[in-house]
Amino acid sequence: HILISLSQSASAEEVNAAKQKADELVAKIRNGANFAEMAIAASDGPAALSGGDLGWRKTSDLPTLFAELLPPLEAGDVSSPARSPAGFHILKVYE
Repeated sequence: HILISLSQSASAEEVNAAKQKADELVAKIRNGANFAEMAIAASDGPAALSGGDLGWRKTSDLPTLFAELLPPLEAGDVSSPARSPAGFHILKVYE
């Protein structure tokens, strides 16, 4: 999991900059960059220092946004950035 955080009162410019950063990260990862290294370097999420690893979880244990992003993804796939009140989220499925 990679989180590009935004405050709840973010301006349109801040939202656009965060979206652009998230899009750039996804492009780098899809072009071969290591997801864990990108998470350590760029994520604001609580699991950033562990490479964004959220561990094994049942779909029912995930936030609704994540549960909606995961079904079309297969092992090795990276989601497009998804917006929540916290910012933009990027997920990678390992298995």
